[in-house]
Amino acid sequence: AKEPPTRAPPMSDTMALAIAAHWGFAETKLGAAVGILLAFYGFLRVGELFKLTTMDVLFAGDMKSLVLNLGETKGGKRKGVLEKVVVDNLVAVWATWLLLRNRHATVSVIEVSPLVWRRLFSDVLEKLHLEELALRPCSLRRGGATHFFVKTGSLAATLERGRWRHSKTAQMYLVEG
Repeated sequence: AKEPPTRAPPMSDTMALAIAAHWGFAETKLGAAVGILLAFYGFLRVGELFKLTTMDVLFAGDMKSLVLNLGETKGGKRKGVLEKVVVDNLVAVWATWLLLRNRHATVSVIEVSPLVWRRLFSDVLEKLHLEELALRPCSLRRGGATHFFVKTGSLAATLERGRWRHSKTAQMYLVEG
């Protein structure tokens, strides 16, 4: 008999910030650090993260939020729309601004390949003694959604930010968190 696949456990906001800080300051991998923050606070799928270019990021005039133009995503294709998501975590907004302020418009936000980023992700979990938690890159989306839901108490707002059409799908992300 086949066992059902195990879901990635959600990452906490403290862990996401710790990984971003480790990469951004300790090892000067600011692109990878910004990737962690955008994936967590924007509930991004890993594939969406690697498609982001500098021109896909729009900062609010007050610098309290940013909009990520995700283009055609998995869910957007079903709905026939180009998707966007708002990120309003100030650490994520300012780290992204620091990274992108002098960049050419078509440059990748993350700066490293998916393979390198995944290796960095695995290595940092080990360095921070988090490997026993079995976190995976998709733990960022799950954790971000859980964090946002707990913070706002709004399933409707969580559904909108996570770009889920059905509450049942979002609840799969939130129940374990």
